[in-house]
Amino acid sequence: MVFSALASKRKHPHPALMLLVMALLCTLNQAWASVDITNRQFDFQITQQVSYLEDIDNQYAPKDFLNPELQQQFTPARTPVLRMGYTGSTLWLRLQIRSHLNSSSIALLYVNQPNIGVLKAYKVHRNSLSLVEAAGNQVDGVHGNVRHKAPVIQLAIEPGTNNDFLLQVQSEQYMTFALNLASPATFYQSQFAEQLLTGIAIGITLGLFIYGVVGFIKHREPNYTNFAAYALAIAIYMATSLGFLGYYWLPVPGLNTRLEALAIILLSAAAMVRTNA
Repeated sequence: MVFSALASKRKHPHPALMLLVMALLCTLNQAWASVDITNRQFDFQITQQVSYLEDIDNQYAPKDFLNPELQQQFTPARTPVLRMGYTGSTLWLRLQIRSHLNSSSIALLYVNQPNIGVLKAYKVHRNSLSLVEAAGNQVDGVHGNVRHKAPVIQLAIEPGTNNDFLLQVQSEQYMTFALNLASPATFYQSQFAEQLLTGIAIGITLGLFIYGVVGFIKHREPNYTNFAAYALAIAIYMATSLGFLGYYWLPVPGLNTRLEALAIILLSAAAMVRTNA
């Protein structure tokens, strides 16, 4: 009777255990969430569709992630923006893209700010990895195949199958970013509109700088000099922080980081002078 009672209990798992199993399955599905491409024109914010692993000691190489045990250590990103702060760690990301189109296509993986020093993409094959492309202000040449004000990686997407990628992210600055995936046409259209607005803003600031210079020439008043210096510092900071100066223009490894630090110093100094004037 005792054994039959025990056997009867085994046939009916505890409800709490069933809930735990279902929660684990949901977590596993989130870790393998894929980006689905169903149209030729697209622009997705995909940070929530990736899983990540922070390599604090920078001990892993790309080939290490072929190990299934290491793959299980990835955590699903549940936020539209990854905020790792100031860190020297390497961040590894897993991204899966599935195309429902009839033919192969090109997708552009990008971030909006130049603070990412290294963005590398590896295509995951059955038993190997291959480097697709690298971009960032710590990479030789800075740009990949696409010249832009922030890192852009060009991915070839095969139709009707899962395209798995391993991403390597490093930064000399704050590691805060959002990942985006877009078709080339949509990418250039949206970036043109953004750069137009940025150009207008920087143009207005440079106009204020010229106004200050002309005012000093005409009136010999020191306040005009302070005004011009403050406007110029703002313009330099905008151009560096948005990735134009030292990245899009003058693409030299590490230059954008140094210019942004210099711009912050100039901006602070100009603000102090204007306050004391």
